[in-house]
Amino acid sequence: MTEPLDDILPDDLRAFVAAWLEGREGPAVPGVLDLSPTRMVLRVEGEGGTEVLKLDRRRGLRERLKRLVRGSPLAAEGRRLAEARARGLPCAAPLGHARRPGLEVLRLADLGPGRDLGSWLRDPSRDRGAAREALGAAGALLARAFAGGLVHGDLHLGNLHRAEDGGLALLDLHAARFARGPHRPGPRELRPLYLSLPWPEDEALRRALFAPIGLDPSPRALERWRRTWLSRRLVRCLRDSGSFRRRGRLIQRRELALERADLEDLAATGEPLKAGRRGAVLRTADGILKLRRTDRALAHWLAAEGLALRRVPSPRALAFLGGRRGTALVLSQELRGARPLDALAPGEALAAAADLGRSLGRLHGTGWRFRDARGDNFLVARGRVHLVDLEGVRALRPWARGRAEAADLGRLHAWLTAQAPPALAAAAPVLGRGFLRAYLRERRALGRPERALRSFVRRIGLRSARWKRAHQGRHDGGAGSGAT
Repeated sequence: MTEPLDDILPDDLRAFVAAWLEGREGPAVPGVLDLSPTRMVLRVEGEGGTEVLKLDRRRGLRERLKRLVRGSPLAAEGRRLAEARARGLPCAAPLGHARRPGLEVLRLADLGPGRDLGSWLRDPSRDRGAAREALGAAGALLARAFAGGLVHGDLHLGNLHRAEDGGLALLDLHAARFARGPHRPGPRELRPLYLSLPWPEDEALRRALFAPIGLDPSPRALERWRRTWLSRRLVRCLRDSGSFRRRGRLIQRRELALERADLEDLAATGEPLKAGRRGAVLRTADGILKLRRTDRALAHWLAAEGLALRRVPSPRALAFLGGRRGTALVLSQELRGARPLDALAPGEALAAAADLGRSLGRLHGTGWRFRDARGDNFLVARGRVHLVDLEGVRALRPWARGRAEAADLGRLHAWLTAQAPPALAAAAPVLGRGFLRAYLRERRALGRPERALRSFVRRIGLRSARWKRAHQGRHDGGAGSGAT
């Protein structure tokens, strides 16, 4: 290492970094900007002012071989930052690079107070006008960078720093390079940039970002990008959800400190809520615990992950524990104070119908469906409609699209007209119109518009009538029976 690490770090951070290098949890300290098992970013006070230190350590033979072939990523980032500044692009100034076996440090000048543009945009209090203005500035900066030949390699809104005065700077140029002439970005570069926009994407915000670059992806390309991203994220969800122990088959959220014995104790002491052929449902101090067949329990976890990725309101799955006899436990968040959709007054149900239309439109627009759309499978909490029984959440088969979507909405229509309380059944035409408007608007925004609307509505009616005929013996009380 060209300079000792202790000479760079202040006293209060040395113990923290030493614990990190040994794989232990160190004492909480200020100045930590990012932390993972292999990467740390710190803000420290240096001789010339505030500095940012990027520490990188690689474990395992594969990572060491990759470094031998590709070279040091932090050293490459320092060179790219220097070249970008020489070309007039705003970014942090590199101050030095140091190395010792198993550890590298890159010293950078601090860009000052601020946050990455992606997290700034996701702030729920953010004004739409300010968001559009910030994205327009980001598009202008990227257009300038592309004209200067920059090929970023890891382009998304999280890699743009927004200062408190609104100024923008480029971040994380470890995978960047410079072409000989102006660079025209392709779909592979634009996809992560588009997917880092607030979800669900807003056409006005998208145009504000892409218009200065001179590109506007087609709706079909946007829909394909979303589908690919969602499927990849779902495959990774077991790894990203926290701990996965193959022997005990325990999957849990990182912030939830549970062991196998803890879940078994919850199952033994929980308050029974429901029992049937599919398993039991218990209320515990930590949430709602469901006992299911292992394959269905894991499908429930994946469904909850998929809904979270799509920003469809649903109780969060917290832990999964596979058993020895083909059964498993799934612990989910409890929605305290929530009410079933079929318990709402018509006035309240009108807003809920529009919100449910947006959720189901987003679900269908991103290639998933909900087969059991009925009143007691939706809970209303804090003004949002949550899907709570995830047995019917699954991927749409490509050959069944259209028919499956109409079947879902036909089931919802059958519940509203044949099973809902009388007041809701009487308001069915008004509720249906509000629902359908929100549903179609969401589908259109996601690049999956319903082009044959009359035919689609007719199919919904046919599926609704088919369901009523098939269940006439079980639900022969007609509208207002309240059966579930």
